[in-house]
Amino acid sequence: MSAHLTRSILAGSAVSFPPGLVMKHVNNSETPSAANAGANGVTAWPAASSASTRCTAVSCAWRRAHIASGDGAYRSTDGGRTWTNVGLQQSHQIARIVVDPRDPDVVYVATEGNVFAPNAERGVYGSTDGGATWRKLLYVNDSTGAVDVAMDPTNPRILYAAMWQVRRTPWSLVDGGAGSGLYRSADGGATWQRLTGHGLPEGIWGRTSVSVGADGRHVYALISAHDGGLYRSDNGGRRWRLINDDQHIRQRPWYYFQVKADPQDPNVVYLLNFHMWRSIDGGANITRLDPPHVDNHALWIDPTAPQRMIEGNDGGASISLDGGAHWSTESNHPTAQIYHVATDDEVPYRVYGAQQDRGTYSIASAASGVGIGDQEWYDVAGGESGYVLPAPGAPDTVFAGSYFGDLTRWNRVTRQAQQISPWPENTEGYAADGVKYRFSWTSPLAFDPQLPYVLYAGSQYLLKTTDGGRSWLAISPAIGMPPPSSSAKTWTRPPYRVARSSRKAAEPRLRTA
Repeated sequence: MSAHLTRSILAGSAVSFPPGLVMKHVNNSETPSAANAGANGVTAWPAASSASTRCTAVSCAWRRAHIASGDGAYRSTDGGRTWTNVGLQQSHQIARIVVDPRDPDVVYVATEGNVFAPNAERGVYGSTDGGATWRKLLYVNDSTGAVDVAMDPTNPRILYAAMWQVRRTPWSLVDGGAGSGLYRSADGGATWQRLTGHGLPEGIWGRTSVSVGADGRHVYALISAHDGGLYRSDNGGRRWRLINDDQHIRQRPWYYFQVKADPQDPNVVYLLNFHMWRSIDGGANITRLDPPHVDNHALWIDPTAPQRMIEGNDGGASISLDGGAHWSTESNHPTAQIYHVATDDEVPYRVYGAQQDRGTYSIASAASGVGIGDQEWYDVAGGESGYVLPAPGAPDTVFAGSYFGDLTRWNRVTRQAQQISPWPENTEGYAADGVKYRFSWTSPLAFDPQLPYVLYAGSQYLLKTTDGGRSWLAISPAIGMPPPSSSAKTWTRPPYRVARSSRKAAEPRLRTA
């Protein structure tokens, strides 16, 4: 978010708010309220001569294989109660919006474009009429988009833009290329100069994040490159030097990788990655801050009181009033992104699901007393992205998946989990052609409706187990390639207790979504 807001702040967590939901905080209240919008992040600014707050919604700006595209920028003129699409529908991913503090109708948007294919609607766009019309200000090619744009707080005509050449396929990430780079404009985006040399790293760049300090002279660029790291210019982008190449601020640049300068002190800078970091000496030394959750993506700092900030991460959004020393809870607003839902055959039945970056859960559908409370909720097997299936007729046994084919079996009585992956090898970081079974982020898992002890899992093969995951058999040919030979054993007796009425137990028992 940007601009001075005294009565309301709009914040969208990077990935954890439900799709189409933007959260609104009023006067530091403990509980935020919801405002509908088709976005995962926002920027906000006050109207020039009105008490209302204008807001523009932004989609996410990273390159996961299961990313979903947005349909443009949205604008609200009533503090987030209602929203209007204002164009850029084919931009797919909008990484950043900045607004001229002197004229709220002057807007700059960094658009990334289609993650999976070339397209022309990408780069930096500008509007001088609050989004009614747009002009393409900076364009490199149909495979390179703008991943960041920053404004000089002392001169809003001076802009910096980070361009990123990137392509996702279901099996690969092409991160970086000749199109990636850092640009500067001194005339409101009418013309641009690509910044090279003068201390900046040579060779191919990947993603870059850029932010301008309060004095306009300090410019910070977090650059993914062979000699990447946090670079700083002390003279408005003319010369640069590498300030910090700590791996903690450089890892997984396609997912985190944000730098944010303090709006009052040009020597204070924040860096978002798996952890959140703060420097008070221009980036040379960093100290870890600890919001309630890791995987940090978004940060808004109050321009008039920089100790007050809102941080968005994979767990939700959190407020700090003391510069990051303490944070509000993330349990006071809806954050659940549930991949799949199943129910068991207990009375009353229980509901099972996996939540993005929060693991797996089982919760009662009904409870005595005033309502369903925390005591009716417990963790089960698997991981954040998988199917969670209670065994038909034996709900004390739960089977669940996670990414890369990580399958587990969990017992409610013993509270113990057993690893039952079809291939006992951690394949994180492997190329697609280097793994035996190519499981996706959220691979299918299902019980046979006629034989409730038969469980199926889907990779490039359909896999089957009849012994609770102790052994697996590929029962289909490989999709797109010859199947390898398999010597997996099969069993016919279920390894857990099934309801005595075999006909009833064989009926479909799971409602999945």
